[in-house]
Amino acid sequence: LNTNPTFMNHDLKHVLDDQLFGYWGQNYLLYLSENCDFENSSQFGRLIISFLEVDLVLLSSNFANQSFDSKFEFLLNLTNYPGVPIEEESTSRDFVDFWSQLAETFVMDDDRISSILKNDTNLLSRLKTKSLEFFTKIAEIYWSKIHIPEIESDLDSYMDEFKIFRRDVSDLYEAIYPITKSSLLKDLVNNLSVSISSNSPRDLEASLFLISSLSDTLTENSVDEETLNYIKKVFDSNILDYVTTTTYNTTNNSAIRKFNMLSYTTIRFLSSVNFIYKLQIGLPYLQSVLDFLFNSMIGSTSYQLIASKTIAKICDESRSNLISFLPNFKNIITAMIDDITVDTLIRQRIINSY
Repeated sequence: LNTNPTFMNHDLKHVLDDQLFGYWGQNYLLYLSENCDFENSSQFGRLIISFLEVDLVLLSSNFANQSFDSKFEFLLNLTNYPGVPIEEESTSRDFVDFWSQLAETFVMDDDRISSILKNDTNLLSRLKTKSLEFFTKIAEIYWSKIHIPEIESDLDSYMDEFKIFRRDVSDLYEAIYPITKSSLLKDLVNNLSVSISSNSPRDLEASLFLISSLSDTLTENSVDEETLNYIKKVFDSNILDYVTTTTYNTTNNSAIRKFNMLSYTTIRFLSSVNFIYKLQIGLPYLQSVLDFLFNSMIGSTSYQLIASKTIAKICDESRSNLISFLPNFKNIITAMIDDITVDTLIRQRIINSY
């Protein structure tokens, strides 16, 4: 299938389709899941991907066909194969690029999809409804999959691969966003608020990571009012106080990496929404943002590079809104000059920002 996808005729495709998504395929997936057979589940997933990616336009049009609902449900179950991504299961990693391609096809080839459905208004309506439901479920699966593992010491052995996986999930969310629109961001912000109130830092980090990924694509000219209000809700959730308290209250080794990742992701978020500091809606948060960033630099060498870059970015692009912060800024610079743990390059970057 990978080397010559045209070698199968229509009848052979139909037979293989029945096998993969019918009784045999359902039972085989159940067997693989019950036996935690990670190797064969990955091979099974790659076979299905090779079979389906031959015609993504046709597959996209099948959201309008009720008889295909069970097939899409099967694909959701396969994507959500149990286990820790990378370390145990690789099925979700194999599928992440496939779902990105399908989402992009759904958006870019909408005219061809409409033509296949003969512009039938009822079918097009179902297509929109079912695709929204499906890609929302895909997003939920990958939100869970990118969580920092419970046994965090194991992450050291596959950290680079895990970072690549999370980056690919970011790309998937960007591909899905034109289909789900603001509901995707709304769900992430709601998850973030619940995570803070329930003291669930791993959930919080996953939500904030993906919010940052979506925000990276926005500017002050392209962002709409609804999206701005969702970002405002993130700041209004007292996230900076929560992250600071969580980080400094952590003393046992098993929690250190988790909360370090949370701090890093928070700084990344503050950088990704740089456009909001230029707007009136973002001005009330500037002081707390700068305080958090400076404290991150002084409190740990781990964040000096990303925090200093974020500070420089804010100062460069929102300079006119920072005049009232100059006295405090000067005091902080003095403290940083006296702090021997601050790298010379980092210190110079902050001084230039002033």
